[in-house]
Amino acid sequence: MNSRVRVAGLIALLDPQWRAKIFRGGLVLLIPIIGWPAVMGYRARFVRHLFANEPTPLPEWRGEFRRHFVEGLRAMGVVFGYLAPLYVALFALVTSRGFVPDSSTLAWTAGFVAIPILSTLSFPTACVLLAMAIERWISPVEAIAFIAAFAAVVFVIPAGFCQVSRTGRYRDAFALGAALRLIARHPRTYLAAWWHSSVMSLAGHFALSLAPWGVVWCYLGILVLFNAILLDDGAVPRQGWLQRALDDPRLARTAGVAVRDANGEVVRVIELGEYAAPLPRWVG
Repeated sequence: MNSRVRVAGLIALLDPQWRAKIFRGGLVLLIPIIGWPAVMGYRARFVRHLFANEPTPLPEWRGEFRRHFVEGLRAMGVVFGYLAPLYVALFALVTSRGFVPDSSTLAWTAGFVAIPILSTLSFPTACVLLAMAIERWISPVEAIAFIAAFAAVVFVIPAGFCQVSRTGRYRDAFALGAALRLIARHPRTYLAAWWHSSVMSLAGHFALSLAPWGVVWCYLGILVLFNAILLDDGAVPRQGWLQRALDDPRLARTAGVAVRDANGEVVRVIELGEYAAPLPRWVG
């Protein structure tokens, strides 16, 4: 897993235009409302490159924005399809106790729509607000139970997306039995993928001025970590850019050897333990 963590952080270097593509992804992410779905769709296309003999590991942005956006909406449909029963259960509970949506509810909803990258936090946010309201629409214990259920569902979602990687069909993301069996066959690897993905996500989202590009970088790395489990499972052929990246000596940890990208250019890399992240431009 440790070598995979490094590969996850550096796989973009195998693309001759890695800087331009990640830079464009960061700019797209800054577009209100439609930016995050488009980046989600770019992620989905990247998964196809991981297991196919595409000319480059990273998808193109030019001429593909519309396709990425539509693909991203489908990916969001999977995420919120998993979470929908929780939203329905919470709404049914509080309305049975007399809750009626008001202007503040509309304001919170509009905020999550305007900044969709935060939309997955809408459910735990709602639980906290409903528990803290003067009317106490739900008790603290109920809020904790709902948030725990939310965490359990989110934990399974990457395994659901792995089914999409395997078959190419979004409806297979809801093959819950197959997703749970994948986790059961590789529990340690799956847990490790979650841990390392969380670390990369925190680094990417809190990269200060580089945050938009850091988010795109961590999204790519997260997909590498989870989809590599499919290689362990024998569920996909060992071809495409994921296997090529795992076998590429340029991405291995070699003391005293500079990291070079697909163009042969030396790239400055930040390293912390097994984690590695390329900087946008070489300085020095």
